[in-house]
This record gives sequence, structure tokens and C-alpha cells, in this order.
Amino acid sequence: MKYSCLLLLGSLFLNAHAATSDTSSAIREEFREWLAAYEHKNLAGTVDIFSKHAISTFAGGEDAGIERIRASYKKSLAANGPKRTWKPIEMEIGGDGDLAYALTDWQLIETQADGSTSVRLTNRSVDVFRREGETWKILRSFTIPADQRAVKLSCEIRLPSISADTFSGAAAEVWQTLMRWRESYNRRDLGGTLAPYDPAITGLYAGNTQDDLAKLRDSYTRSFAQNDRQRSIDFEPEEILSSGSFAFVRDHWTSTIRTSQGQTQRVSRGIELWQKNAAGEWKLRHYLSYLVCETGAKSAADTGGLEKLADDFWAWRGKYAPFTGDDVNRMERPGGMRDWSRASIDQRRKDLEQFEARWKKMDASHWPIPQQVDYRLVGSALSRVRWELDQNPRWKRDPNFYIEQTLTALVEALTVPAPYDKARSREILTRIENVPSILKQGTENLANPPAPFATVAVQNLEGIRQRVRKMSNSLASSTTLNPDKLNSACERASDALEKYQQQLKQKLPTLSQQTALGRDAYIWFLRNVALMPFTPEELLAMGKQEWNRAVAFEAYEKNRNKDVPPLKIADNIDNCIKDAAEKELSIRKFLVERGILSVPDWVQHYTLRATPEYLRVLGFTETDDFTGPSRLKENCIRYVPEPSGKLPYFWRATAMDPRPITVHEGIPGHYFQLCLSWKHEDPIRRHYYDSGANEGIGFYAEEMMLQAGLFDDSPHTREIIYNFMRLRALRVEVDVKLALGEFTLEQAAKYLHEKVPMDELTARQEAIAFSTSPGGAITYQIGKLQILNFVAAARMQQSDKFNLRAFHDFVWKNGNVPISLQRWEYLGTP
Repeated sequence: MKYSCLLLLGSLFLNAHAATSDTSSAIREEFREWLAAYEHKNLAGTVDIFSKHAISTFAGGEDAGIERIRASYKKSLAANGPKRTWKPIEMEIGGDGDLAYALTDWQLIETQADGSTSVRLTNRSVDVFRREGETWKILRSFTIPADQRAVKLSCEIRLPSISADTFSGAAAEVWQTLMRWRESYNRRDLGGTLAPYDPAITGLYAGNTQDDLAKLRDSYTRSFAQNDRQRSIDFEPEEILSSGSFAFVRDHWTSTIRTSQGQTQRVSRGIELWQKNAAGEWKLRHYLSYLVCETGAKSAADTGGLEKLADDFWAWRGKYAPFTGDDVNRMERPGGMRDWSRASIDQRRKDLEQFEARWKKMDASHWPIPQQVDYRLVGSALSRVRWELDQNPRWKRDPNFYIEQTLTALVEALTVPAPYDKARSREILTRIENVPSILKQGTENLANPPAPFATVAVQNLEGIRQRVRKMSNSLASSTTLNPDKLNSACERASDALEKYQQQLKQKLPTLSQQTALGRDAYIWFLRNVALMPFTPEELLAMGKQEWNRAVAFEAYEKNRNKDVPPLKIADNIDNCIKDAAEKELSIRKFLVERGILSVPDWVQHYTLRATPEYLRVLGFTETDDFTGPSRLKENCIRYVPEPSGKLPYFWRATAMDPRPITVHEGIPGHYFQLCLSWKHEDPIRRHYYDSGANEGIGFYAEEMMLQAGLFDDSPHTREIIYNFMRLRALRVEVDVKLALGEFTLEQAAKYLHEKVPMDELTARQEAIAFSTSPGGAITYQIGKLQILNFVAAARMQQSDKFNLRAFHDFVWKNGNVPISLQRWEYLGTP
């Protein structure tokens, strides 16, 4: 008897759509007992589902017999930590006669002490059951990651193989069908290649998204159209089991790709489930497979491969990346003096050329999509350095750049909470002592900076000696430094800063007013760094549409709330900090209870703290500390001023309700996203590339949480969210027009001041930042729109199977990856 039934979430245990087949019922019962045994840490009961002849395979590992299966479960059940349970998301049971299969997606659920749960991983497995007397036992188990986790490659694993001459009957028929498929593929015969596939075929190659017939047709069509390479494939059978109209195949195959640059060979392993149709033809119904090994001139396994390149690049980048006023792109750096001399810059350019040459030598076109994404990420990171050195060379056109390399670098060190131990104190002093030499180098590099940039730098340095003295006096007791030595270094730094300011003042009358970088450079940034496919005109249209929507929604909300008493500013800073802490906890709970996003308990808290005097008097960067990869056990800190009605734009909103800024900057925004990305199992994805994803996620989170109901208790807070939307939409127009020369800096500041509206100080700070660093201000709005497009595409592709929390978990974990690449990896299509 042949049987097949699909069991969706819940039906395996609730019998909502129970299969009528006795076999299906028996296998469901086996899984019930297995899950119960695993939950109760019953080793004997957990292993009882397996035949004594069982072979279990997990992608990237060696095959395991029953004794190794038992040892693996013994270790798993003895592990301490959060409670773990397996949950079947979808299961299909089919087969014929004495063989059956269960094709299942499994989630491993972790339950914390407070009752919160999160999905640790997702696997897809095929378990082949054989009837043994009155029971069904797993004879073969084959599992691969279903959540884009990397599979360990090894060219040392010896894979089993048998001669095809041993096959007879149904096994021989299936093998002959597979050989006809190979011949069709090797001669690029699309019709013959597709012929063995069942119309309802599904398949999953580890690291990619699920295949169906339409995707396979598109993939083969593109592959066969590539004339710059030759492809061939050959199979080695491992075993074929059959019963009636069902057959199970386990095999591995070698794909060979030949180009003008050399030959690459990829060994993959998989299983196939075949079904004979009414016409007597064997059709491939399902498959699972994974990459075992890759060799050749362009393989990922080369010692000079992508991971080695990324490791070398990021070690180099930590030493030489410029400091900026942004908080998202901060990195953990080695200490010591910095050098911005012409000779040092020329050497960086040579280093970059070597990195670029290594990157360009790799042919990633045949890699699994996640590895292709990593390749594009490294390319984006290299392009950012090229942008900094040559396309937007602030080191030779923006005097504010050297304020960032001196004072911003110092303040960044001071955002880590005091007190400072000997090592941190020494680094703080080093950055102060580094000020004179960097400013001297800057003066030599800045030939003819634009007058508006020079004017801003002059203004930023007003009263700098008194500010540095106040910083030194208030800082000394929090360090291990000798106060006299600290004060002496600060005086020398002040001398250099005042000299730098005076030199800029003298140059001002001769400098050009032109600040625009130009269309070509701007498009270069979009294509190579941000990996955004839009033109400047498309960006303007997108921003305009969102501006209209934000203004309209804010008007609706204000009209709705016209009789609601206004929000009150916090009475004092202590109450503001306490209120923020309580609301941060409520946001975490809201995310979990509403099924929006998993919140691991290891992620610490986003907290507010009064701004220390040594930070208040300086400024020059975002006054917060997102911690870092080596400080994940520490809370994030946002330094805030004393509440008052005179606070600037963002601080005033925070003093009325801390949740909007918490959602963007803390949880589920930047701090939370960065923590998840810093723990990514793929080291290439732990690093910042461009803020399109980071700021897109932060801005997306604001309205997403509004729609989810977080601000239902505070009508005027919803108005704040809509006003934030007005600002982010306007930022697109300001960014583009500044870059193209259609706005001056002063026009941009006035435009923001009048149209958001916002205070003049904040508007001017925004315009300065956007003018000196084109492409940064679009990231909020355009990144958000890309995520919304991504959500819609995922929802339509997955239909009722779409899970918002699983989707958000993927986006947040990969939050350093441009959204266009996330979409490609998640959906399987560019």
C-alpha cells in the first residue's frame, strides 16, 4: 500500500488533520514517544526509535551508527543550561510497503528560567523508517541546516561507495533514470534535465533556500546560458533502498567547472526520495544535499580564500580605519599612536590594492548563496576604504576629518564608562598626546578644503582650550593618570587645536564655496559600498512618497489626539533613568509575547545614565556606548542631559517618553542588533560595512513597533514616531541634493529646521554630517523601505508558512549585511 500525508504544525500531536494510514499513525506515535523521551532526558527512550542497523548523517560530519547515535544523545541530554525541546514545524510522511519516510523541519527551542523562549536552530531531515515486526524504526536519518548555518567543509572525509552493477529491479531503474539526468545535464539539455522531476518537487541544498520546479528551471536556464565555462557532473552511488513504488537514494557527486582561469571541483552529498507514478516512471519527489569539499584554482577551500582575506583585512582595518562621529561603526581597535601623514596614506592605498587583487582573483559565481553574500560583503568593505581614500577623500578636503581623528577619537574612548584601569587610562592619554601630530599632518594634507567645511571646523573649535581644561579636571580622578601629566598633555593638545583653528581662519577668504561631491561619485557609493540599485532620482521619489505618508499620518494622529493631554517632560534625570529602565524591560517582554523577535537572555540592557562632565564639555560624537564583541556582558549606556523644555529635538522626545529612542538605539534597535551580529557564527558578518542595514533596521523598528501596538497607551508618543518619519524622509532629499550640488549646507539646515520642524542646532548638525559624508542620511529611509519590500516578498513566497519572528530573527542576526543581500540569501533570488 502506498501512503502520503502532510502534517502541519500542531497536527502531529493534535490530530487536527491526522492521516488515515495505519503506517502514518504508527510513525506519528513513534515521534510522540521520541519527543517525550528527549524532553524527560530518557536516553533509552530517545534511542529506541532507531534500528540497530541505523545510520545517521548530519551535514559536515561523519556517518554515525547506533553506538555513536547513543553517545551523541547521551552528551546532549547531560548538558546544562536552558531547557531544550524539539518542535516539528512541518512533516510529510510517505512511502510504500515496508519502507516509509518522514520529511520534517525541526526547530530546537530554548526555554529560559523566566519562561521566555527562542529558536536556537532549524534543521530539515529525512528519516527513512523500516517495518520491523509490529513497529517502525529509523533505518537512515539525513539532516542538514535549514536556517543558512554554515556547513563545515572537509576534503578528508571518506564517503562510502558501491558499484552500480550491484543494483537490480527498482534500484537499477532509479539509477538508470539518474544517469539519464546526468547525461542531459552534461550536454545542457534543459528538457532532459527537468524530465525526472515530479511537478511537486521540493529540494534544499544546505545554505540555500528551498527549490521547486520553477526555481530549478530558472537555475538550469541561467547555468546553461553561461558560455564562459564548461560544467560536468558525475555520481557515485552509496545505496538505494526500495519498496514498491518508493525508493531512497543516498549518493555523492562531483561537479567540475572549467574556465579560462582554471578548474574547480565541488563534491556534494545528498539523498533523494523517488516515487513511481501511474505511468511507471520514476520521479524525484524530494532531495536534501550539502557541500562536502571544494578544490581547485578558485575554491573557497584555498589557503588564500575568502575567510583568510577577511581576517587579514579586518585586522588591518582595526589599525587604520578613520574615527567618525557615528556610533554604529565603532570597532575594537589596537591602542597606540595614529598616523595620517601622506606616506601613511600612500601605504594604505598600496595595502588596499593588494586586498582588492586577492578578492578579484576569486570566482564566487558557483559558491552557495551565503558564501556569495560573504564575497560581496568583503567587496563592499574594500570599496568603503576606496571611497574613503579616493572617491570621498575627506583626509584632503574636510578639516572636520582631523577633529574626528583627534577629539572624536578621545571622546569615543571616554564613552566607555569610568573608572578607567591602567590600560584604558594609558590609551586615553595616548589619544590626547596624538593630537598635535595628527593636526600637523592634517594641515599638510588639506590643500584647498571647501569654505563651508572649514567654517564648520572653526566654529566647532570655539572655546576649545577651556573645554579641554574642564574635561581634564573632571576626568583625572576617574583614571590612573598623574593629573599634572594629564593636564600638560591637554595643554599641548589645546595649543595644536587653537593653531589649527587659526590656520583655517586665515585660509577661509581664499577657499571655494563648492562642497558637492558630484553625481558620479555618489552613484559609485550606491553601487559599490551601499549595494543599493537605485539612481539619485529614484531615491528622491522614494523619499518624497514617504514624506507625504509621514505628514498625512502625523496629521491623522494629531487630529485623533487633539483632546488628549500632552506628554510631560520628566521631572528630573533620576526619574527619567528609572522610567527608561522599566520601559526597556517592557519592550523586551512585548517582543517575545507578541512573537515579533526572539530576545536571548544573554543580551544585556540598554540603559540611560547622566552625562559626566568630561563628556558634556566636549561633544564631538554620539554620547553612548554600545559595548563591543569582547564586552557583551556589559550593559549599553546612553548618556543623557538633565530634562528640560529647552532640550534639542531627540533629547526632548526622550525626556517625554524614552521608548522611541530605545526602540531605535537600544532594543530592538542598534544595540540589540549589533550584539546579535557580533555573535554571528560567520566571522565575516560580525563587522560593519555600511549603515544601510543598521539604520534601516533601527528606523524600521520604530514604525513596526507602533503597528504592533507598543505605543497604544500613549497617543502623543505615536505623534513622535510620525515626526521622526518626517525627518528620515527629508534626510533623503537633503543627502541627495547636497551630494549633487543642489543644496548648500546652509540651505539644507534651513530646510530641515522649517520642514521637520526641528531646532536650529540639531538641523545644522544634521546638515553638516550629511554634507561631509554623502550617502549616510539616506540609509534610514531607504533601508527601511528595502526591509518592507523584503517582508512583503517573504510573506508572498511563504504564504501561510511565513513566521514574522523567524523572519526578524534572520534580519537582525544578519543586521550588518545590506538588505539586498539578505533578501537574496533568504528568498533565493537576487
